[in-house]
Amino acid sequence: MILFLSPFFAPEPISTGKYNASLVEGLVLAGEKVTVVCGYPTYPDWRPRKCNDGDTTYSVVRGGLAVRYPKSPILRRIILESWFFIFIAITILKFKKNVDRVICVLPPSLYILPILWKFSKKIPVIGVVHDLQGIHAEASPSGFRRFVATTVKVVERALFRRLDKLIFLSESMRNVAIKEYGVDGDKAEVCYPFVTMSNCKGESNFFEDYSNGDENVAHVVYSGALGEKQNPAQLFSFFLNLAENDEGIHCHIFSSGPEIEKMKIALDLKGGSSRMHLHDLVAEDKLQSLYLSSTIQIIPQRVGTGDGSLPSKLPNLIAAKCRILAICDDDSELATLVGKYNHGHVCSGWQLQMFSAKVYEVLKLRNCDLAPSASVGEQARSSDAEGVQYIFSRQRTIDALL
Repeated sequence: MILFLSPFFAPEPISTGKYNASLVEGLVLAGEKVTVVCGYPTYPDWRPRKCNDGDTTYSVVRGGLAVRYPKSPILRRIILESWFFIFIAITILKFKKNVDRVICVLPPSLYILPILWKFSKKIPVIGVVHDLQGIHAEASPSGFRRFVATTVKVVERALFRRLDKLIFLSESMRNVAIKEYGVDGDKAEVCYPFVTMSNCKGESNFFEDYSNGDENVAHVVYSGALGEKQNPAQLFSFFLNLAENDEGIHCHIFSSGPEIEKMKIALDLKGGSSRMHLHDLVAEDKLQSLYLSSTIQIIPQRVGTGDGSLPSKLPNLIAAKCRILAICDDDSELATLVGKYNHGHVCSGWQLQMFSAKVYEVLKLRNCDLAPSASVGEQARSSDAEGVQYIFSRQRTIDALL
């Protein structure tokens, strides 16, 4: 049996939760018996909610329903690390000799300690690293956050080096782990995020109510989580400026949580806008239609954080054949990957004029042929046929784990 550990799991609607659920489904399809130990869904307000796991092909053990998170991101991280550490330390006592390997999705990281205490040198303990928290904290303008970053890097370094194998979701994370954390390169592997969208066809009329029948109206879109990594305040400022200065552009942000609530307040204080739109997250069955209807999909990445993570939505956008504009460091891995994609563009930094100019540059290409509406799988094969290296495969990750 495989023990799969992470506080985030379906029906968590974003990022790690969806990734973990898809990965577990892939392990089951490969013939493995899997038990998931996780928390309850908390997005977007960081309040755990009961959920029904229903009939699944794997077992689920949940905890943390009574946990309450503060508003401070640092305190939230401390609470998350603490309760999941305790929960894992207690829960693993139930598992005797029937565990063949343990897969730990990171971060958080401290819960690795009781896992190593119980299973080290007995069975393989594998880490799947989504983010290097120390790198993200280092990029913060706060002196306190940079102090915290030093502590986090020490903890991550000590724990990562004790795992039997590490799978990083980007090459840059692997390189940092080897150079700065002292991880053995022979046990560190890269498996990029994979497509998690359901394999269904979508329609390209998602924004019909906003276009008033004008096919020339452009829709510039960001959809997904909003946190420090996405630089939300500046992203909102860029979108608002673009929408207010061009009648042919509508800007849309789809998200939930504190950051978009701040945006709604700021927009109300300005008296609203007929072309700046703030929405809730899109349901899974509408996601393909959103992507197909977007003139440009924006991927924001805060300066200095490129080595710490890779946006997990990138494979879905490429599979859906979206025009992508990434705001990121020019030398980041995100910039490199987007630059290899036929309809990918990069804005090298967070300057308003540069962003606006890049948007108009992309809009000039809007009449270039894109692949017709198709399923995710068909789009992926289409990308291959056009010479795009389609490297976002779930099977690659499954093979690495087994």
